[in-house]
Amino acid sequence: MSNNEGAWNEPLPVGNYMKFVDGTNQIRILEVKDGVSLVRGFEVWINKKPARFNVSDVSDVPKSAKDMADIDEKKGTKKPPRFFWAFFVWNYAEEKIQLLELTQKGIIEAIQGLTKNPKWGSPYSYDIVVTKSGTDLATKYTVTPDPKSDLDPAIEEKFTGAPVDLYELFNDGDPFNPTHQTGA
Repeated sequence: MSNNEGAWNEPLPVGNYMKFVDGTNQIRILEVKDGVSLVRGFEVWINKKPARFNVSDVSDVPKSAKDMADIDEKKGTKKPPRFFWAFFVWNYAEEKIQLLELTQKGIIEAIQGLTKNPKWGSPYSYDIVVTKSGTDLATKYTVTPDPKSDLDPAIEEKFTGAPVDLYELFNDGDPFNPTHQTGA
């Protein structure tokens, strides 16, 4: 047995971006105290990397970006710009602060519905469980709020004061290591 044989079974490192896994995904949306807690815009994938634009309408995405968009291998056409939300979450499964970027319209609408409902309101006061099932075009998501609860002080301590800035997404920067800190 070689010295590296056990390395094949070691878990992969978890990055700063959350991706939904099959089954339940429990999160808490985190509030940036002295900054922006949610950004919205459009993204275009160019050379397998996202180019994000801080615009409210797809027609405002630069034509040059649309022209350079990656090809959708299944359709044989350029991938269109996609609307997204991005915000910081506590990912309970990974026990880590991560950035969640949503492009799934159903999840966005479900969270909007919760925030507009006076019984739920601000998404910072309760956990959300997103359940993923299926694959490819048959993928389904359900969004369920947990009862309201205070954020665990240990999680709040990890996030408070962290140098974060969601606007770094629009500058091809790192929201966890901003060049211009707005603060958490």
